[in-house]
Amino acid sequence: MIKKHIYPILFVTVVMILSGYGPVRAEETGSDANVLNKIINEIKRGSLWGEAGIYYERVNYDKDRFVEDGEITELGDDDLIVPYFQINYLTPEYSGFSFGAGLTGYDHINGGLDRSRDSDESDHFVFHEVYLKYNISETDIKAGRHEMEDSLFLSDYYEAISLSSGEFENLSLFFAVISEVAESDISKFVEFQNINRGGGSIDDFLYAGEVKWDVLPGALSSTMYYYHQGNLYGLYGIHAEIVHEMEETTVGLKGDVYGTDEDNRNGLRDENGDVKNSHIFNINPYFVVNDVVLGAGYIKADRDVGGREGGLIDDYFNPFNEGDKVYEPDAETGYGFISYETEQFNAGLVYGKTDYRDEGVRREEREFDIKGGMKFFENFLLEAEFAYVESESHEGDFNLLEVLVKYEF
Repeated sequence: MIKKHIYPILFVTVVMILSGYGPVRAEETGSDANVLNKIINEIKRGSLWGEAGIYYERVNYDKDRFVEDGEITELGDDDLIVPYFQINYLTPEYSGFSFGAGLTGYDHINGGLDRSRDSDESDHFVFHEVYLKYNISETDIKAGRHEMEDSLFLSDYYEAISLSSGEFENLSLFFAVISEVAESDISKFVEFQNINRGGGSIDDFLYAGEVKWDVLPGALSSTMYYYHQGNLYGLYGIHAEIVHEMEETTVGLKGDVYGTDEDNRNGLRDENGDVKNSHIFNINPYFVVNDVVLGAGYIKADRDVGGREGGLIDDYFNPFNEGDKVYEPDAETGYGFISYETEQFNAGLVYGKTDYRDEGVRREEREFDIKGGMKFFENFLLEAEFAYVESESHEGDFNLLEVLVKYEF
């Protein structure tokens, strides 16, 4: 039920609040000049932050092409350069109300890698956030385009109505009704698009609910969730984490299991064409010593149809940069990682292997990722990641380089 005209409504509401015609200062009157001065003064009291940078990506395929079902697909090496900026603003709070807005501007150069775009336009200006927020006690309600900071899974920008609450001790609640999404990945940032290809009905929305319970605060927590995506499926599962802190070492264990209730019209189908529910589970033990994290993991997907891709819950436990085969039918993934992080520097290594089934044939994919980042001149950040993939898929082996330099203010 979130329509495009919500943004003019939000703007008018904010102006009314700031100018004194809203419920906050209804008793105040004054000339137009005084009203304008009030608005300007209140705007100055708001928070302004953002960043500007350049993102670079290059992919190299060992093959020039591959043939599938008689069709030839070219695999040309290519570069992508994305200069961008992002500005965010949040007003002060009045009687629980505040208003936030954010603008992103970016340009794709040598856009051969930009697989997400549907048009030939090369420059974009997108309001990634325009929302009205209401806070009462430990509960926040947001309407408009915004991030879902209190969701365990959702990490992009969404056009939605959301509610997050910590009113109850050791219990956190999150609910959202989402109509549109825009990826927050710099290399794939696109205009907002329908969360589901519905037909102007209830199928056009994603309904999300999460309940986090701190069973033993600081030691054991669990998050139960249910997501319903239109005429595709319902997804339900649980994420649990155990942490034990010692004097110089922390030992932890994360676990996930979720399944789907597929829709008979558009759900996942097995090799016989029958609609079949999917499931997947993940287990990840880890150790933390000073600033070093060492861990491993195992992921297992459904034998017949695999697991629903992380697009719904943003792939939050897939450890790889790519990891395209983790959700394939009968996929088994084992991996290990080590990382080091301080305020000024971070570095990490990930290596793993996925065995999966492709049209009845058992295949294998291995991936090695190395990444690092450092801060310099206070507000500048340099990040780089290199991924090498050895794959028995049609695409074959390839490597990927990503570099980001940005200035934060």
